[in-house]
Amino acid sequence: LVQFWNSLPLAIRCLVLGTGVLGVIVTGGVITAYGGILLLFIITLLCLGLTWYLVVYAGKKAIGPQSGWKNKNFRIAYLISIGVAFALLAGLIFYRRTLYMDDYINYWSKQDLLRSSFGTNGFYGMSVLLDNLLRADYKVFSNLFVSIFYQFTDHSIQAFMICMFLGCLLPAWYAVLLVAEKIGQVLETRHPLYLPAAGLMLGLWPLLMNPITHAMPDAQGLTFLGIIFLLCWDYRFEKLEPGRLLGIFAATFCLIITRRWYMYLVVGFYAWYSLLVLAGAVRNRRFGRTLGNMAIFGGISLVGILGPLCLTFLNILSTDYGDVYGAYY
Repeated sequence: LVQFWNSLPLAIRCLVLGTGVLGVIVTGGVITAYGGILLLFIITLLCLGLTWYLVVYAGKKAIGPQSGWKNKNFRIAYLISIGVAFALLAGLIFYRRTLYMDDYINYWSKQDLLRSSFGTNGFYGMSVLLDNLLRADYKVFSNLFVSIFYQFTDHSIQAFMICMFLGCLLPAWYAVLLVAEKIGQVLETRHPLYLPAAGLMLGLWPLLMNPITHAMPDAQGLTFLGIIFLLCWDYRFEKLEPGRLLGIFAATFCLIITRRWYMYLVVGFYAWYSLLVLAGAVRNRRFGRTLGNMAIFGGISLVGILGPLCLTFLNILSTDYGDVYGAYY
């Protein structure tokens, strides 16, 4: 096929490529204009696929090729944790009806906003999505992960919470258990019950179940925190690794737009991480190279985060949250 392509005259190849590009543009325009829900599905699949890829990639970089699902104890631990958590969640939602309606309604209404705006047409849906992600305090980022599940439900609050579990929390549990696996590797813990016990503890952890049962996207941030921890664990900036650094940047960006307060954690974590890396560089007499690599990555990352999110930061700085939440309570 390649030889046949190369044998064609240049003009024919250009014509074929131009026709292909035009076809892609026309198809994209038709989908965007008349298939808004399909476009939303594509965005959801991209978010889910890229997130799972980053989680698995981070596990392989930190632990090795046999990490995660390839580890039998890990599979057992993961199934235990999500099974226990789903049983608790379903019981609280459908049996006890333990719902914190205010936050539920907040993100539930945003889910319906996405569905209705993309249902109108794709161009309008994209304008609503981008305006929210670039400006709003409470973003619809987490909602993107559940749209494909939510579309096939009765659109109730209870169904929305189950969809959040499927779209947002399954990768979060996986990432946190990968961190537990890494800790076990560092401590040389080989007991077969270590990871299953960690999975059971994770499934029963009250501080994790609280945001899950209160429709808060905080728990989804554990996905990106886990990716950041795994990719930074053994990395000392002695050389620039494009794949690892792109993963760190993407996870950090996603963590910030998951929930506003994670910005404080990002600043604190990277401040301490930088100090520890530089202290190790001084000890190993590689301070100049390490500092230079950190400066390159840090500068590019600041531009990449502050540029798209400058309107969000300006909104945060100009809002008096004391008045807002004082009036709310």
